[in-house]
Amino acid sequence: MNKLLALVMILSIAFLAGCGASTETAAAAVAEAGAGASGALVVEEELGIKNLLLMGLYGLQDTDHPLSAEQASALATLWQAYKSVALSSTSATAETEALITQMQSQLTGDQIAEINSMDLGPDDLQTFYTSLGIELPTPVPGATPMVPGSGAGQSLTEEEKAARRAASGDDGGSSRSTIVIDKVIAYLLAVQ
Repeated sequence: MNKLLALVMILSIAFLAGCGASTETAAAAVAEAGAGASGALVVEEELGIKNLLLMGLYGLQDTDHPLSAEQASALATLWQAYKSVALSSTSATAETEALITQMQSQLTGDQIAEINSMDLGPDDLQTFYTSLGIELPTPVPGATPMVPGSGAGQSLTEEEKAARRAASGDDGGSSRSTIVIDKVIAYLLAVQ
């Protein structure tokens, strides 16, 4: 039943986004469908909400408020949808933002407070990736890794982007960003 509700909400959001609805309208639709959290995640602009959620969800396992099996299942479904939408050449920002809003609505107020208390920032990304077994090159030792799709390198020419992908071994089919999402999805599916 929960998966059916999630699918209906995702399709509704996609329809609203496709009809030119604003981000606020799509987010309001998700909130009306059943926001489960009181409070909001506090995110540093440089980190981004996606990375905060990825690290925070993973970090909840070591707190007094870990994810329930039902929450983990719903979140895994939402991350799978997020990955599909993010990889689509026709997706709108409103769609990914609405999915992020829906993910947040799956969390309890205590879980949001736990994630906020983790005080996660851009410097925590490298540690997080390393804990998942992912090594990312950095332009300067100690700098925050550049993850494809995170906004880094957007001013590069297509040739420079292709050279960067070739140097990193990325053939363009599977970015490190989706690898991180895949690992978090696997973790969520294992929660019992």
